[in-house]
Amino acid sequence: MIESKFLCKKNDTSDLKEQFSSMLLELEENRIKKQQFFSKSFAENQSVYADFNVTKYVVFLKEGLCAVSETDLSKKRIVIEILGDQEFLGLGRLFGASVSDDYQVMTKAKSEVIFIEKEYFLNYLSIRPSFSELLIQYVSQKICNLHSRVLSLTHYTRKKKVLHSLYNLSDSLSFRVGEYALLPYEVTTKLLAEYSGVDLYFFNLVVNELMDIQVLKYTSNGELAINIRKLEELFDEND
Repeated sequence: MIESKFLCKKNDTSDLKEQFSSMLLELEENRIKKQQFFSKSFAENQSVYADFNVTKYVVFLKEGLCAVSETDLSKKRIVIEILGDQEFLGLGRLFGASVSDDYQVMTKAKSEVIFIEKEYFLNYLSIRPSFSELLIQYVSQKICNLHSRVLSLTHYTRKKKVLHSLYNLSDSLSFRVGEYALLPYEVTTKLLAEYSGVDLYFFNLVVNELMDIQVLKYTSNGELAINIRKLEELFDEND
């Protein structure tokens, strides 16, 4: 396993997401008004927050793929998260009075998003302490992961940034087939390069190198397959 002061301990999220399903079902069944809990479908490359007052809602990606980005001090946009099914969007901003224009969530595939009125959501949590604990656990892990990513983008060489990013996504976004983790085919090389914080040309050079040594390969469906064991070994070699 990759060992680094910049990596968090990985948690099994399958149980978390199963409990999210139960929580969302309760919220939907107990709503009084439609605007307290509703879903909306988005096409690819749409802004999730464009038509909504995001500070009024808790936003949940039920199905699809989204890229979360912010601008740095030089006004360069950086992809900080790539999220798939059953993930909250911007939950750490739940208590903010506003969201900066620098914060952006764009769909990278057809997506179904659930909007939950914030007041309704918080009232619900106050009478369901088990779900409050669940969300604290979820947010804590997200904060740790984000801290790890920021440090890696700041301290690692370009090649190691790519390796670290592939490892993060293989843990959070993939599904497993044997010794490989498969990323959704909508996760393009361009998006991966942006997430890794490197230019596309350099990213492709690293990918070609990793394919030559069988760390990466593409499936017949266009999914990027990552050999986790070999990626971890290569990461250690680049310390």
